[in-house]
Formats: sequence, structure tokens, C-alpha cells
Amino acid sequence: SERARATPRRVRRRISTPSNMSETVTNGACYCGAVKVTAVGDPKAVLVCHCRDCARWFGSLNMATLFERDKVTVTGETVEVTNTPPEGKDQGSYRTTCVKCKGNVLNDHPGMGLTDVCSGILDRPFEPAFHINYQSATWKIKDGLPKFKDLPAPFGGSDETMPE
Repeated sequence: SERARATPRRVRRRISTPSNMSETVTNGACYCGAVKVTAVGDPKAVLVCHCRDCARWFGSLNMATLFERDKVTVTGETVEVTNTPPEGKDQGSYRTTCVKCKGNVLNDHPGMGLTDVCSGILDRPFEPAFHINYQSATWKIKDGLPKFKDLPAPFGGSDETMPE
């Protein structure tokens, strides 16, 4: 499609580690283990995304674990798919998979300064705080969490919520 373009590349993105290594470190790896991810610090947000792009990429909804971009390191050979933003939107994203096993690794959002490391590959569990793009939900989930029609205001959305 015109919205997505795959580019194979070997990625080795470095982060600056703090001098007092007291920050939490979260590690992860793709299905085959060839691509490794390290994130320093706690996620800026943990949420469930119901957008159509995530549904097509994951085959389901996405539990997003959003870390600051400069706190995430990726090593190993990956393929990056550029997701061109819809007309009128100023932020695209870059979805990264392992070249070997094709496992999903992360979705980079440079316009927001955040990287969504796929929660399922991480070595520790996280609990979501809210749902986004709930207007597109194919599964209605009754978990008591806020359901944003699109995005919360801090993420550039309408901040409008929907009932469960």
C-alpha cells in the first residue's frame, strides 16, 4: 500500500545510560531472540490501542508500552515499515520486525518522542491505564479503564471518552 513501505536494515540504536544505574531496566527479545530491546526507566504510558493500523499489524489490539525514544536500544537485524500518516496528520510511525522470525518488536513514534515496545516481548508485566482509539474497537472490553474515542489530550486527541 502507499501508506507502508518496508526497509530492511541492521539497527543498533544507542541510548545514554544514567551514571547512577538506579533506573529500572526492561529487556525484551523477538520470538527467535535475534533482536534484543532494552528500555531504561519506567514507561511513560501503558495503554491498549484499538486503531486499525495496530489491528492490521498485530492481527488484534495492541497493548502499548511507551518509553522515551532516547531510552530504548535495539540490536539485531530488523525490517522497518514506514507508516505514512493519514492526510491531515503530522505524525507517522515506524514499525520494526525481526528479519529472521518476522516477530513484531516495536513501533517508533518520533513526532511524540516515544517508542512503543511490544509488551509481549518484555521480561516483566505491565498493566494498562486506559484504552485509545476505542471507536475502532473490534472487541469491547469491560475492565473499568477509561476508553478514549481517539486519544487523550496530552497525546493530541479530543480527550473524549466512551462508555464500556
